[in-house]
Amino acid sequence: MAQEGFKRKLTAIFSADVAGYSRLMGENEEATIRTLTAYREVMATLIHQYNGKVVDSPGDNVLAEFISVVDAVQCAVAVQKEIKARNDELQDNRRMQFRIGINLGDVIQDEDRIYGDGVNIAARLEGLAEPGGICISKTAFDHIESKLPYGYECIGTQAVKNITKPIVAYRVLLEPRITVAKERQKPKKAAPPRKSKLVLVGVIAAFLVIIGIGIWYYSWISTYLSQVSEKTEENGKKILIVGGNKTFYENSDFKGKIGGNVIVSKGVTVRFWGTIGGDVTLEPDAIFEIHGKIGGNLYNKGGKFLLDGKLGGNEIYVKKRKAPSNKASDQQDK
Repeated sequence: MAQEGFKRKLTAIFSADVAGYSRLMGENEEATIRTLTAYREVMATLIHQYNGKVVDSPGDNVLAEFISVVDAVQCAVAVQKEIKARNDELQDNRRMQFRIGINLGDVIQDEDRIYGDGVNIAARLEGLAEPGGICISKTAFDHIESKLPYGYECIGTQAVKNITKPIVAYRVLLEPRITVAKERQKPKKAAPPRKSKLVLVGVIAAFLVIIGIGIWYYSWISTYLSQVSEKTEENGKKILIVGGNKTFYENSDFKGKIGGNVIVSKGVTVRFWGTIGGDVTLEPDAIFEIHGKIGGNLYNKGGKFLLDGKLGGNEIYVKKRKAPSNKASDQQDK
C-alpha cells in the first residue's frame, strides 16, 4: 500500500516577532514578559477576528495563517495600530514593537503545524520590515494591490538567508492612500478703477525691479553655495534636488536628482530613487541602495552597494587600511 503523503495547500502566512527583544529582556525580564503576553493576546484576538488561526508562538514570535491574503494584511494593519496605541502609554524604553511579514505561498501541513519555503519567506520578510511595520511578498502584493486602501512601497529584489531565489518585497504604508487635489483658484478681484498711465508705468517698473532682485538673489545664492537642495513632501516621500555635490552624514530615504558627486559617510544607509550625474563614493560600512542611474563610477571603500538600474562607469574597490583587530562586528538586532 502506498504511504500517505503530507497535505499541501496554498495559504497566506503571517509571521511576527519583537524588534529589540533581547534588549528588552536584558533590561527587565518580568516587565517584558508581561507586555509580550498582553500583546500576544491582542494579536490572537485580532487574528481570530480576521478569520485567521495562530499555528505557533515560539519565543517572541507569532506564526498564523489565513485563507485570504486580504484578511492577513488587514489583520496586520489592525495589530500594528492597536499595539502603537498601547505603546503610547508606556515609557520609551519599555515600548514593544513588532515586525510583521506576510507571504502567499505553498506550505506542508502536519496536524496543526505548517512548514516549507512559504513559511520561511514570511519569516525573512518579517526581518525586512521596520519596527512597527509590515513587509509583504510580491505574490501577496499582486492579490491586494487594488483591494485595500493602503499605500505600498517597493523595496526591490532582496537576497535573504536560506532562500535560493531573491524575493521582491513591498512595505505596507499604514495610512490610507491620499489623493492631493489641486487648490481651487481664488476668484479674481474686480479690476481697479482706471488710473493714469504714469501710475501704471510706475507699478510695472516696481514689479520688474522686484523680479530682477529675485533673479539676482537666486543666481547669487546658487553660485555661493556648492549645491542647491530642496526638501519637500510628496505623498509622504522626501524629495531631494541637488545641483552640485552631496555628502550624506545620516541615514536617508528619498527620491530626486543629484547633479554632481555623492559621498555616503561611514556607517550611513541611504536609499535613493532617481539619477546621479557624477561619481558615488562609499565609505567603510556604508550602505547605498539606488533605484535609477549613476552617471559616473562607484568607488567602494568597504561599503555595500545595491543597484536596481544602471551604472554608467565602473565599480572600483578602493584598498582599505587594515582595520584594528578589536573592531566589533555588526550583529542583527533581534
